Amino acid sequence: MRRLDPMRRYRRAMSSTFLASTAALALAAAPAAAQFPAELAGRVVDAHTSQPIAGATVEVVGGPGAVTDAAGAFLLRAAGEGSATLVATRAGYASRSAEVSLESGRTVRVVVALEAMPIRIAPLQVIARASREGGHVLTRAMIEESGARTLGELVRTVPGMIVRPVAGGGQRASVRGGSADAVLVLVDGVPVNDPLSGEADLSLISLSGVQTVRVLPGARTARYGPRAEAGVILVESRAVNETRPEASALLGSFGRYAITAEAGARRGPVAVSAGARIDRRAERFDYDQPPALGGGSETRTNAQQRSMGGFGALALDVAGAPLVLRADAYDDERGLPGPMHATTPEARQHVSRAGLTAGWRPLLAGTAVRVDASLAWQRMRHEDSVPAFGPAYFDTTRARETGLRVEAERLAGAGSRIERSVAAGAELRGWRLESTTLAPGRVRRVDPSLFARARLELPDAPLTPAIDVAIRADRWSGDWIRSHDVTLHALLGRVALHASHRSGFSPPTASDQFFRSGFAIAPNPDLAPERVPSEIEAGMSAALEVAGLPVELGASAFRGDVDGMIVWAPDFRFVWSPRNRDVRRSGGEAWLRTAPIQSVRMSGWASAARVTYDWPGDADTVQVVYRPRYSGGAAIGWQPTPWRAGVVARFTGVRYATPGHANPLPSYWDLDVTVSRDWRIASTKLTTSLAVERVLDNTDSFVHGYPEPGRRLRLELRLAPWSSEPLEPRFASQ
Repeated sequence: MRRLDPMRRYRRAMSSTFLASTAALALAAAPAAAQFPAELAGRVVDAHTSQPIAGATVEVVGGPGAVTDAAGAFLLRAAGEGSATLVATRAGYASRSAEVSLESGRTVRVVVALEAMPIRIAPLQVIARASREGGHVLTRAMIEESGARTLGELVRTVPGMIVRPVAGGGQRASVRGGSADAVLVLVDGVPVNDPLSGEADLSLISLSGVQTVRVLPGARTARYGPRAEAGVILVESRAVNETRPEASALLGSFGRYAITAEAGARRGPVAVSAGARIDRRAERFDYDQPPALGGGSETRTNAQQRSMGGFGALALDVAGAPLVLRADAYDDERGLPGPMHATTPEARQHVSRAGLTAGWRPLLAGTAVRVDASLAWQRMRHEDSVPAFGPAYFDTTRARETGLRVEAERLAGAGSRIERSVAAGAELRGWRLESTTLAPGRVRRVDPSLFARARLELPDAPLTPAIDVAIRADRWSGDWIRSHDVTLHALLGRVALHASHRSGFSPPTASDQFFRSGFAIAPNPDLAPERVPSEIEAGMSAALEVAGLPVELGASAFRGDVDGMIVWAPDFRFVWSPRNRDVRRSGGEAWLRTAPIQSVRMSGWASAARVTYDWPGDADTVQVVYRPRYSGGAAIGWQPTPWRAGVVARFTGVRYATPGHANPLPSYWDLDVTVSRDWRIASTKLTTSLAVERVLDNTDSFVHGYPEPGRRLRLELRLAPWSSEPLEPRFASQ
């Protein structure tokens, strides 16, 4: 037998030892894994902003617990296997529980979304809850109890907000006397303002799939982008995994009926939801012409409307972070009756829109990242074969909008004496218009933006001071336009104080610059953007107890002149054209809410907006057209469960149809009443409600020559799963 040399014997021995050791480790691997505890790793985020929540307590019922760090992250190790209940809590948020499956030796990743704790109010009492930044929040509970079906109906009681009707039943918003195209409306971070007019029709935004609405008045360009010169309305859709099966049916005056339905489901890590709505009306009514237009009685026709739409959403986990995909579409056709002195019985408007959005919220190396992408198509057609003036027209506009926004935020110092966060990002938006109403026929734009913001808070210092700073640069017509927002916060007991200095701008619209010239009208391609170079705001909100009564109140004051507000005016030849005019603007808002007894809620709000032309020699007394200087209202709700009833009165002040003091439109009040009741049928809740709008049969119009129908009735039935969750607290500190 051949003998091996010493070196070869050594190598063979070492190889045998290695193989034996590997085999032993392999045999021991299974029991070792079985003994290693299961891990739960994840994040706690805000359900609507997807921002991480630091300092939240996360625990397994009957097991270990942890507190989230600055990035909202946590890690738990739990013994045993099988199903377990995970509970997350944080002051100011409703607690949340979720079922998880534990498996020894395996890490389960979860994302827990917490809802900000809302205030439950009575029907129609939709005075938004104030935030520390001076804005107003409308929760899902408030949306359901208001009875509102469109965004315009919902926000018309927000202090400082004016929702005016336009031809065909549309709704346009004006904030603090600003133009309708200076109010940016974002749905899940995506602008929905019309690419041609710059305005957002709030009547086309259904509330069936909306979770939260925030109204932020003032120049908000630095945080949200161009067109937020006067304010911004933020609409957040309902979470995909929280969409309950619901259905409703509505019957109303003037041949109106509507049907809505939505549902959601989850299977493992994937959640889906979908919804659809149909809304029709055949509005026809008599009205009296004012004496200035000849008097007499007329019949308004061609005010029919047909609207339908739907959405579908998909949520899944990608690389440990939620990815939400959403598709929506609507088709709206309505008559354009025109002013009462120039009716247009054949005029029609047809709008179709479809959109796709994607949002991803990963946590990368302790940095919260937000990625939003969007793509939308819109087609609008106006036609009138027999117009009151001029030749027949058949105009079509097609638009395509794209957007991409990336933001990264880093939080540090959560739970320490100094808490801070820094965020930065970039945005790219492009749109293409093809229209028979535009002089060049086609208009294209690509607008890049850069932005950054930071927050510093001293939670243990007197008054809990904090400062928010935001800066933004938007590329417009070859120039970079800069905007800023500096806001100071403080807490004095249960009183929240804030003071801000901001700037903003709103670009001219394509229709103002490039619409086709007509009889006595002309475009103005040389229009400059509207600018608010310096806006100052100070405000407060509080949750107090006065003489044993819970009271919530708030107030704010502002001054922010507008350089170059785009206003339509005639020249010496009486040719109408949009012009840039300097405007002085100042005012304020106040609101109050209380509950004198257990089942009664009372509230009131008022606003003043002095918006005058900055003309030499007139002492700045001429209010800009159709800007009421004063508005407000009051509401009372009574809810002896299961019944609910509410009354709301809204005041609209004097408006002027021309730039002067002649022929003012008188102020008026609107009075609305709603009565509803919940019925339990097995595990289903049936809600019946009866609403009467303009109870006093008031026909005053916001715009000169625009007829209103007066009293309207609405009966609605709604089906939803019965919820045994406790009611939200009546009042909560801000």
